Amino acid sequence: MSAFGVAPCARAVDPIGATHAPVTLIVPAEEGGSADRIAQSVERALRRALDAEVVVKRIAGVEGIVGTNALARAPRDGSTLGLGLSTPMVGAKLLSTLDRYSPLEDFDWLALLGTYPVALTVRGDAEPQSFARWLAAARAAPRPLRYGTYAHASLSHIAGEFLRLEQKANLDQVSLPASRIMPMLAAGEIDFAMVGLPSALAATAAPRAQPMRVLAVSSAHRSPLLPGVPAFGAIWPGREFVQWVAIVAPSHLPAP
Repeated sequence: MSAFGVAPCARAVDPIGATHAPVTLIVPAEEGGSADRIAQSVERALRRALDAEVVVKRIAGVEGIVGTNALARAPRDGSTLGLGLSTPMVGAKLLSTLDRYSPLEDFDWLALLGTYPVALTVRGDAEPQSFARWLAAARAAPRPLRYGTYAHASLSHIAGEFLRLEQKANLDQVSLPASRIMPMLAAGEIDFAMVGLPSALAATAAPRAQPMRVLAVSSAHRSPLLPGVPAFGAIWPGREFVQWVAIVAPSHLPAP
């Protein structure tokens, strides 16, 4: 488990041969979210592994589909890599006709970096203080509790809908730019946030006038970084929601 809250893949990836050609890393997400935080770490690692300049290019839009489209159409010469995210590769494709790519045919999958759960995040002064009591209050709420997520069909949205549909919590999802979710939560404009664990960890660690607190994570087990926080899978066996992150390239990448 990294400091970002990302559980690494079980099998190590073979080292990449050194090169001095610049590499573009396409990130199909907005600045400030979990994917962007992971991309910053990946950029540093790739720079060391490739001995080359690595330029991070963020292309947001339509739940990551715009950036993933761009990655699929990029030069197939090793000069462009990207983050393969489960939302645009799977979730958003189910709800949009704007994708112009096949996850299996248009990409070479180079490495699975890891997975991370969704973190149900509230203001530090929010009541109740435990997830069990929060859920009971959400079920009995006279008005829908508004929760912020980065995008429709994102894992955060799906985990929130699990609470709404299966657990009967009175909730209403609000799709927001990643950079606006925590400020709106701090200002009381939304009731809670469903965000990737890397974003939640950054928000709870950052000095701010209104501290944040994580009530639950959507993984099968508790996060080692938040051992006192309950996990969905421990409460509801079989209910686990994790985002995966991979390094991909346009398909038919030359072997060298």
